[in-house]
Amino acid sequence: MAGASIETTLELWASSLREVKRRIRSLFAQGRTAASAGLFIDGLLGEERRKTGWMRAEAAGDPGPWRQQELLGRDRWDADALRDLVRDYVIEQLAHDDAVLVIDETGFLKQGKASCGVARQYTGSAGKVTNCQIGVFAAYVSRHGHAFVDRALYLPRSWIDDPARLKATHVPSDISFATKPRLAAVMIERAIAAGARLPFTQDQISLRGAALECRIYAEDPANNFFPSPGRIMQLSAPAGPGVRVDSGIYPGWTVPLDYDPMLAKLIVWADTREHGVERMLRALDEYHVGGIKTNIPLFRLILNDPGFRRGELHTGYLDELLKNVQWDTAPPAELTRIAALIASRQSAGDTARPTMGTSSRWLAQGREDMLR
Repeated sequence: MAGASIETTLELWASSLREVKRRIRSLFAQGRTAASAGLFIDGLLGEERRKTGWMRAEAAGDPGPWRQQELLGRDRWDADALRDLVRDYVIEQLAHDDAVLVIDETGFLKQGKASCGVARQYTGSAGKVTNCQIGVFAAYVSRHGHAFVDRALYLPRSWIDDPARLKATHVPSDISFATKPRLAAVMIERAIAAGARLPFTQDQISLRGAALECRIYAEDPANNFFPSPGRIMQLSAPAGPGVRVDSGIYPGWTVPLDYDPMLAKLIVWADTREHGVERMLRALDEYHVGGIKTNIPLFRLILNDPGFRRGELHTGYLDELLKNVQWDTAPPAELTRIAALIASRQSAGDTARPTMGTSSRWLAQGREDMLR
């Protein structure tokens, strides 16, 4: 679409959206249900930050959320058939010889026990064992774009062994226990059967090196991991060979109270696990988010722990590690100097602006030395 006019681009989007709605029309027995589904899609594509039932209903022009609640909870239509339509459309639009399937799991935090599959289990969304549901998802990724094409709800064995809970949540009677890797394998098989062209077989893929990931949260480990909302006044992110930061934060951005306080994913790769740990420690030392608290000190503590380095991990590891920790709550000397500089500027009438840290050639040289 390079060089296309805005009018042409908007008309292409509109015609594509109409085509999607036309394809899903066959899933619904009644026209009003299909119309509600179309309005539901419009609501998901809207500008509202929170897609609640009331907000979607308002965007659709409905007096309340009842029509969309009926669509999602009471109307009869085949969710797996919709999945197949979406997958076929994605493959048709994004197909490429070098495309890949990306499989991952994510958790949905819950307060109660009634939701299907909910249990106390580990989820990377919270970084701990907590009450949640776990979903496994597959996305088709090519040079043309990416989109979800499949999903599966993970049911813990405690659920599979409880027929009353399965019946209460309308789980089909033929469902048996399946691990998350098995759910992923089934989704890969479905995508291949549907015509997804994948360039590699499992036999052609081999492991090389080691990767570590730290999820940076706006929370204070010294205060029972209490959330730390506020404005980011200064940001200096790590970089260099084998280091990647996935984030959308920037100096001046305000961490809100309403959402998951995850700020970034910090990922490193190295030829061995030991080198990966050292590289991650170096990256954490370079990562500074001024104005709020983060869990970076927790990751330093874990990575420096001899037990972690030996791989002696278990479900009670973190509790034991934190049992006798004395957190250093005094601000580093560098932060004290920054705070004094900001205060002096404010007293002189100069409003301090958030700043982005920059890398010097000396820092770059130090990174190169660490990699040798």
